[in-house]
Amino acid sequence: MDGSGDGKGWERYADLVAFGLGVLACCAWILWLPVFPSEDGPVHVYYATVMAKLLSGSHGPLAEAFRIRHLLPPYSLYYYLLILLLQFFPAVLVEQIIVCITVVIMAAGFRHVCIAAGRNGRWTAFLVLPLLLNWPLFMGFENYCLSIGLCFWAVGTWFGRHRYRRAAFLFLVILVVLTHPVPLLPLAAVCGIDLAGRWILRPVGNDERAKAAAIWWRDLVTLGGACACMSYVLLFTQTNKVRENLLVHVHPMMSVMKYSTLYGLGLFARASAATLVYTALLFAVLLLSLIVTARSFLHREGPLRWRPADALLLATLALIVVLPFLPDTMNGGFYFNNRFLILVWCGAVAASSGGAAFVPRLRMLFVILGCAALGYTLVLAQVRIAPEARRAAEAERAPIVRMGEKTILLPASDYEADPTLRFRPLEWSAVRYFRRAGDVMLDAPFLDMATMPIDSRGPQLDGTVVPGATNDLKDLLDRSRRDPQWAKVLFRKADLVVFGDSFHMSTAAEVEQMLQRDGRPRMKCVQRDWLYFCRTKDSQP
Repeated sequence: MDGSGDGKGWERYADLVAFGLGVLACCAWILWLPVFPSEDGPVHVYYATVMAKLLSGSHGPLAEAFRIRHLLPPYSLYYYLLILLLQFFPAVLVEQIIVCITVVIMAAGFRHVCIAAGRNGRWTAFLVLPLLLNWPLFMGFENYCLSIGLCFWAVGTWFGRHRYRRAAFLFLVILVVLTHPVPLLPLAAVCGIDLAGRWILRPVGNDERAKAAAIWWRDLVTLGGACACMSYVLLFTQTNKVRENLLVHVHPMMSVMKYSTLYGLGLFARASAATLVYTALLFAVLLLSLIVTARSFLHREGPLRWRPADALLLATLALIVVLPFLPDTMNGGFYFNNRFLILVWCGAVAASSGGAAFVPRLRMLFVILGCAALGYTLVLAQVRIAPEARRAAEAERAPIVRMGEKTILLPASDYEADPTLRFRPLEWSAVRYFRRAGDVMLDAPFLDMATMPIDSRGPQLDGTVVPGATNDLKDLLDRSRRDPQWAKVLFRKADLVVFGDSFHMSTAAEVEQMLQRDGRPRMKCVQRDWLYFCRTKDSQP
């Protein structure tokens, strides 16, 4: 092979085959699980099922409880992809397929960025393999991860020089806008820094300078068009919430301590020998990338020229500085700041693609570290996460028990999550039963987000919407005290009440008494303090 790593025959594709096998290993493990044990994933599949029924014009309890809020908000591409897959595959398999699609797009997009960033991209891309199984993915933020993958493709296209790259870039930006808006911020930062760097370090020769200037102005117009597309997100921004989020006092040192434990990237929380090795491998990925990047940045050959890797490096360093000051919540969405940590790792790895061609020994180091970290992650995931997947699958196998005209859910829900995990696989597992039974689930905080394509019509108790009802636990208890008849009607309409006991014990006791007075079986959920009201098609007022 020559200095760029290109060879003849099969050698030219050996790295691509090895990289593809690593991605295939991730997908094979995901498909092998009985269900994909994400935290929020079951809720999104449930709402996609509801949205499909609403779009088809069907009537019944689901249509009475939900409505289409917007046809093309952010998140809509993800939901339409779910709806399409649900026409051909069971819901459990749809979850796994969508995760595999996300993993493949992330991996391929990242490799595309690395290759566009420098001649070493074929080798640095291997370091993304252990990042494919990450915290946002298992939190159920598949739409966010899918958006990241599309952003990788957009950045790689921006750095490219092919004929239709600007049109392709704008098309990818539109897809990102309709998938998840958060990655648009770093996408705009990378492109803006690249434009600034190319202007500052523009060529010296007149002919070359004129050609570069023409390209630069076209790219500036393209980025302006991309920003115009991004402004579509503003239509779904809740100004009051954003203002409140930005004014929240942030503790940077606490954020730094949190990020130092890989919160926002790693899957495992509690320190043990096994998880410490996992953490060390991920930090080794970052450290190797930064060392190689710094070396190539400081030891340049020939005249100083701007490179795509420089834009990635500066954007990554800026993100590292800004990250501890970002709020936790934004526009009704939680974990806003935690979602960016994966981009620190990805940006550092992609930035290491620039510079002089790697010697064979360094290429092999990137390949070995990436594959070893992936292999260890898969082994640890099999030990720690696969058992959680089997427990989450219980809601998929739970029989739909009908007592007269009522549907009662009685799966095992008194479950303590594995403390070594940074996500709770059973947080929303009961939603799987709601989806299978065609039951109505209300009071999920997702419906409060303006970017969701559907929302709730409000609780239908006596044939009309109850004025001022918020589905909040405190409001429900207060109204029940004031109007016992209202509570009686509520429970007659609700076949299933799921509540959490993490709130104050006196409140828990009051809810227990209220349920006992109702006199019918109920399921108790110990995970969180949300209430659900489930009304089936057989329910009667």
